[in-house]
Amino acid sequence: MFKKYHILKWTLITVVSLIVLFLSFAIWFMSLLPKEDTGLETTSIEDLTYLSENIIPVRGKILAVVTSTDTMGNSGKSTGYELI
Repeated sequence: MFKKYHILKWTLITVVSLIVLFLSFAIWFMSLLPKEDTGLETTSIEDLTYLSENIIPVRGKILAVVTSTDTMGNSGKSTGYELI
């Protein structure tokens, strides 16, 4: 009879522990979600000058060649990178 209550006690402790763990996880996860803010304004294209004026910025050009080998073909020259 003692063994029956012993198993019942540990089963109850396990179930209650799992419920507490689940509720703790749910509360933690809900705290990660952003608060609902109805005061946000939407932005239109006219508000963003870099989109509405069609100005193309001057940019330099870069060519990057990447390889997984350590030599170039049969020449024996080692690969790597070089800035010119």
